[in-house]
Amino acid sequence: MEKLKREGKNFDFGDHSGVATGGGWKGLKNMTPEEFRNEVNKVLGIPGKFVLDDYSMVEPKLPEN
Repeated sequence: MEKLKREGKNFDFGDHSGVATGGGWKGLKNMTPEEFRNEVNKVLGIPGKFVLDDYSMVEPKLPEN
């Protein structure tokens, strides 16, 4: 989104679109989730209620020797 902002580009994907992240964006820029949703809305035209942030971990069971 930073590149789009620098280039003065934005979109209006509207209420029939969404953004799903897998975490990691928090390390790119110091912003709250609400600020992130606002940026998505400004640049992509997607309402914050359609921005989902999910992070999961899996701990595989390793075979015992």
